[in-house]
Amino acid sequence: MKSIFMDVGRNFIHIGIDYGLVVKNFVKLARNSFAQGDNFIISENNFKDRNERKVFDTLGLGEDQQQKFEKRIFNKVPQTGMPVQLDPLGGLSIMWYCLITIFKESNMIKIVFLILCGFALSGCEKKPDPDHLKAVEKVLQNTAENMVFVKDGTFMMGDSGDGKEIEYFGATEEQYAVKNITLDSYSINKYETTWGELVTYLKDVDRYDQYNEQKYRYDQHYIAVDDISSPNYFRRAARAPSWYEAEGYCLWLAEKTGLPYALSTEAQWEYAARSRGERVRYATHDGMTLVLDDYLYQEYLTKDPDTQDRMYVKAYDPLALPKGNAYGITVNEFEWYTRIVGSYLPNKLGIHDMSGNVQEWVRDWYEKDHYKKMDKNNPQGPSEAKYWGPPISKNNTPTKVLRDWVTSGLIYGRSYAYVSISSIGFRCALNSPEPI
Repeated sequence: MKSIFMDVGRNFIHIGIDYGLVVKNFVKLARNSFAQGDNFIISENNFKDRNERKVFDTLGLGEDQQQKFEKRIFNKVPQTGMPVQLDPLGGLSIMWYCLITIFKESNMIKIVFLILCGFALSGCEKKPDPDHLKAVEKVLQNTAENMVFVKDGTFMMGDSGDGKEIEYFGATEEQYAVKNITLDSYSINKYETTWGELVTYLKDVDRYDQYNEQKYRYDQHYIAVDDISSPNYFRRAARAPSWYEAEGYCLWLAEKTGLPYALSTEAQWEYAARSRGERVRYATHDGMTLVLDDYLYQEYLTKDPDTQDRMYVKAYDPLALPKGNAYGITVNEFEWYTRIVGSYLPNKLGIHDMSGNVQEWVRDWYEKDHYKKMDKNNPQGPSEAKYWGPPISKNNTPTKVLRDWVTSGLIYGRSYAYVSISSIGFRCALNSPEPI
């Protein structure tokens, strides 16, 4: 279908209009940037700054044309800070709208365009795959069943110790700037998003092949399999290709259900991890102890067969049963492995793995001293990117807040990661005052 649509665009050349190719290039550039984790963002500030300006440079649009194009696009597309979302038909919906806005001055051309596109699209819809539709329905059903309701309340966000003998649990100075925060009620998934769920989403938005055609480090693959010994076993916690796809997954849930799913804010994440703001060290069953599983780190004492000297040998077993109450991070060839979600006891609210398994994206842009100036009621984080890391590819990269930094031990640990990083997990929240 995409090729037919592009042929329609090319036909406009014959009547003196080349905007079909202009928008083709626009969407192609958006798709490539998104697939590579570059921050191609529908956000007026970001679109006019930094590497998004290359879109207009590539298209060769003049200043007047740029301003008209921006005005119409930004009046139409919600200012979510999200990348261009390409639908399962390869971006036809956004391409359709872009063309209509550009053709607005010419009623005749617009009419011809609509007629041609109507013919082109009328017989080209993909036939739904029954198995895929069942998989989507299962993801939606399981998500609804796994949402844990978190009642509204006020808590001291940041490390303030136990309020008795311990002044601080030991987080960095960044987390000492505590503030009373009030949150409305919401729900959050008791589990981190799994490979089975993430892959179903990627297939539904037609980006599954796109990611798996690319080469990632450590032979990373964005697949889901039934082999329990595989790092991509469908019930293991997934690692999103980028922050954009983590947020995209939650917004996909919202689109499919009509419910306000989204990545949690940092405040929502911490409030839930601390069982509605309790002054605890960890998001474990008792809140005060952390016993890391030695999964894929196990060693046993033996003797060298030649010298008979004592030696330690590592014994990696992907099928080893869970031990302790949390899983840390491996730093070897097994880095892509995670534990099956729900392998350890949950916190008091019934939420699993908010200490351990994978680090988790939240919605907020990262700013080191943001605790000092965050809103007291339902804080959403900075309104725009505040910290730009060094270039990973050819462009500077903005950063989002990263939580569940289990290697630092404490539940209060926070850091940042570039939005293009492809090894971070996530879970979705539901911004509704009532349980689902």
